[in-house]
This record gives sequence, C-alpha cells and structure tokens, in this order.
Amino acid sequence: MAFYDYLCLACYEILEVQHGFNDTPDLTCKCGSKEFERLISNVNVNTKSGKTLRQERFITSQKQYIDKRTDLRENYGVHEVKVLPDGKTFNNVYEDIKRRGTDVKEQMKKTVEETQKKTDIKLQENRERAFKNRESRIKVIKERQAQEKYEARKLGDVSSKRKK
Repeated sequence: MAFYDYLCLACYEILEVQHGFNDTPDLTCKCGSKEFERLISNVNVNTKSGKTLRQERFITSQKQYIDKRTDLRENYGVHEVKVLPDGKTFNNVYEDIKRRGTDVKEQMKKTVEETQKKTDIKLQENRERAFKNRESRIKVIKERQAQEKYEARKLGDVSSKRKK
C-alpha cells in the first residue's frame, strides 16, 4: 500500500491517503466536499539502510566531496579551495586540477619554496637589524661610560688641585 495525495477542488486542501494501487478511496474534505483530484507526487524510495534515496544521494555526494578534498591535499598539495573563479563549482576545479596534474603540484611546490625564501630573507634582515641595533646600543653605552670616566677624572683633577 502506498500514500497518495488528493487535492480538494472546493477549498484546495491537500489530503494524504494510504490505499492500494487499484483502490478508489471514499474521501470527504473538512469543507464537506467530495470532489478530489489525484495529484502526481514524488516517489519516496527507501534504501537498504532505511534512508530515503535523497538522503543516500546527499551522503554519497558528501563522501565524494571529502574524498576529492583529501585527494587534492595529499596528491596535489592543494590544502584549500577558497574562492571558486568564474563561477566554477568545486567539481570543475577538482577536474581541472586532475587534468593539469603535476603542473599544479609543481606550481604549489614552487610557491611554497618562494614563500620560504621570502620568509628566510626577512628573518635574516631582522637579525641583521637587531645586530646593528645591538652594536649601536653597545657603542652608545661605551661612549657614555667614557664620558663618565672623563668627567670623573676631570672632577678628580679639580678636587686634587684644590687640596694643594
């Protein structure tokens, strides 16, 4: 036995009724009308797992999406597809990357290497700058110490002259 939808022609209420394929139900609407038209509705197919076909398709598509993202990450070095250019779907981008294959992987590797080089250069520049700053601070400290020694000697000479 299946479920069928019927439309009341008087008030346009939709009723869902369960009956056999060849059976004709005796229907009465809330408004009192007995005039109905049988509607064509979507079929709900349950699978072995007890889920509807739509749910199974959704789960399957999600699994495929996860598998494709894993493939991109592990085999092509693409960790994230953020913006899809020119209205392309994720599947279009995935197929494009698969088609271009090693070109994408090499480009990603090259980009990572360039980024690493830039990072290393900045790090070296920062170290050199810190070293120069340290040297200049040491120079300033030594100059101050020399100035203090000079002033101490000068004061010492002045006080020794006064004692004589």
